[in-house]
Amino acid sequence: MKSTTFAERFQKIREKEGLSQAEFCELTGISLGTLKGVEHRGRDPRGSTLEKVAIARPRYAKFLLLGY
Repeated sequence: MKSTTFAERFQKIREKEGLSQAEFCELTGISLGTLKGVEHRGRDPRGSTLEKVAIARPRYAKFLLLGY
């Protein structure tokens, strides 16, 4: 099984939800700079960032953390 990066996971969640980066940030409470850092610069998100996304979209929590 191919592992995915956090960048790929964040982007897949956004695309499945049909959200722009700005909409995703508004929904989750993370900053646009943080999202761009993860999606475009490959930065690993902090635990607090992962928590915000998991709370906003709990059905993706396992995928976000484990990649499947």
